Amino acid sequence: MKKLIFIGISIIVLVITACNNPFLPQAKEKGSSECSHQYNEWPTKIDATCTEKEVQKRICSLCDDIQTREIGDPLGHTHGDEATCITNQVCTVCDELITQAHGVHTFDTIPATCTADSIPGTCTREGCDEENPEAVVPAFGHSHGVAATCTADQVCIVCEEVLIAAHGHDIRWVITTHPVFPSMPGVETGNCTRCEYIEDETRPYPIRAIGDTGPGGGIIFFVADGVGFLAGNTTPKPLGFTLFTTAVDTVGTTAYYLEAATEPTLGGTGVQAAMRWSIRTGSPYPTVNIANDASGWAIGTGRRNTAIIKTAEEAERPDGNTYIYAVLACDNYSTVTADDWFLPSRDELNELYKERARFSISSVYFWSSSQNDFNRAWVQDFDDGFQGVTTKVFDASVRAVRAF
Repeated sequence: MKKLIFIGISIIVLVITACNNPFLPQAKEKGSSECSHQYNEWPTKIDATCTEKEVQKRICSLCDDIQTREIGDPLGHTHGDEATCITNQVCTVCDELITQAHGVHTFDTIPATCTADSIPGTCTREGCDEENPEAVVPAFGHSHGVAATCTADQVCIVCEEVLIAAHGHDIRWVITTHPVFPSMPGVETGNCTRCEYIEDETRPYPIRAIGDTGPGGGIIFFVADGVGFLAGNTTPKPLGFTLFTTAVDTVGTTAYYLEAATEPTLGGTGVQAAMRWSIRTGSPYPTVNIANDASGWAIGTGRRNTAIIKTAEEAERPDGNTYIYAVLACDNYSTVTADDWFLPSRDELNELYKERARFSISSVYFWSSSQNDFNRAWVQDFDDGFQGVTTKVFDASVRAVRAF
């Protein structure tokens, strides 16, 4: 009993002593400026984040006042994969957006050109290999500009590629002053056959003789020098002759020489020395309007005859027929310097017969371009010079000639 009374009295005294003891810190209301704070260490913290510093705090043991402080720097974002055309770049820690997706692909498209199809391409941004869904545009071909001339190329007006190179001038020498036989040369002027270009300088038109090489590369077999007579008769040789050059030419131009090819003129299937006069293998033959007189026989008429015959025969060529008849064989013939060869008329052929030894021609029949009637044409035997007519289906040899 005495113990219990003592213990109770001791507790009361202790309480009174703690509350009123001037030597102990006295508790105040939270946040009171009168509190002599007793803070613990900084045991509590909020970890730093990508954008916030670390935060520490402590509490007064007397009044529960809280103190805070920031430590260090924010951690900063940890960048994820670079942004692409369709995905954002985000922080791998906090998922915050760093770079917005670009949104639109940038394709390395190569457009179509005149000669190449387009290449749609792929996206050029790093990390994006998206292919362009656009269809391939086919090459659109060249757009041809002005046709090539002697001095200017034809180019594409889009890409400027040269399509056809300038032809260069095609000079043909034309007699502007006729020669005076036997010793005074004439004068030639060089004219382009494709444009109006004229050579600055003229050149002498030489006096040539039978047996000389002609400008077409053949051998000259006739010279209209006004001296002597035509082969095989008493007709005086003219000083120059009228050369008719087209099917409808009735005026003509003056020429002085005839030259013949130095090699046989091939026809038929393309390798034959003898061939028909007509494309047809029998009557009825195409109607060829060449008179059976001097207008179709004389020197200077062979080139016109050739043009008339070719026009008539080709107009009635059967489909698929590739046969090379006498006139066509001569018209097809060309050399480096001339492409105006023709089948000689009856009188022109007779002059060639006279000089046959220069061409190593033996006994064989040759066609002329002179017609006797719609079924027959003139030939000449180069063995004895006989001239006669035979059907157009007869196979005879051919020798291309030209006049100048």
